[in-house]
Amino acid sequence: MIRATVIGWPIAHSKSPLIHTYWIQKYGLNGTYDKTAVHHDDLPAFVDQAWDRGLAGFNATIPHKQALLKLIEPDDRARAIGAINTVYRTPKGWIGTNTDGLGWWRALNLSTIPKSALILGAGGAARALIHTLFLKGVKIHVANRTRAKAEAMGQRVLEWPGYEIDGRGFDLIVNTSACGMNGENPLTLTHLDPGTLVSDLVYTPLRTRFLASAEDRGGIAIDGLGMLLHQAAGGFEKWFGIHPEITEDLRQMVLEA
Repeated sequence: MIRATVIGWPIAHSKSPLIHTYWIQKYGLNGTYDKTAVHHDDLPAFVDQAWDRGLAGFNATIPHKQALLKLIEPDDRARAIGAINTVYRTPKGWIGTNTDGLGWWRALNLSTIPKSALILGAGGAARALIHTLFLKGVKIHVANRTRAKAEAMGQRVLEWPGYEIDGRGFDLIVNTSACGMNGENPLTLTHLDPGTLVSDLVYTPLRTRFLASAEDRGGIAIDGLGMLLHQAAGGFEKWFGIHPEITEDLRQMVLEA
């Protein structure tokens, strides 16, 4: 049996077991995927025990993505991003990677590469997306309410004084912050060039005020559920050897849950 899990503190809210169990059943695999609450003080012990228990690997969420870099050998992508969200077993030991940026890019499903992008937020998700866009030659600007954190991203910095943002001059705008989650501290686009692609990593609610304001101004809105599913697919492939299909049935099941 192939076994994997997701770790975090807290972890009860995670929808990852729902997604991976759906795929395990869909492909008729002999496997399990559950969730494990791991306090940051217990992370080193968990890493050792997971190997001894024979786990194929695990996902990591807050607060473990950066801490794992000190415990597990990162691949080039995880090292460049500075965070690990997926760990898998190899003959030489654990390897950590990061599927966030690539998962997000696959969810966009673009036919052309944007020339310029504005990233709102300066956390781990922002770093993953910036890495992906940088490799594709996109001109990147970052805005964060704490300017020092935006400057630490090593990109051009745009002022962001509050919860409103002028989106003119960009082909792609992405909210990587928690603003708008559960309707709290919602973002609004005051201006936007028609046809601009606007992506929100928040998926609760699915249609945030940020995305609604984009559509009202002629933008193309993409919700955050696609990234959640596509980043999960990267880990599933590492552990179970199958790149799973992202179906509308799966989307609806996750939304209803």
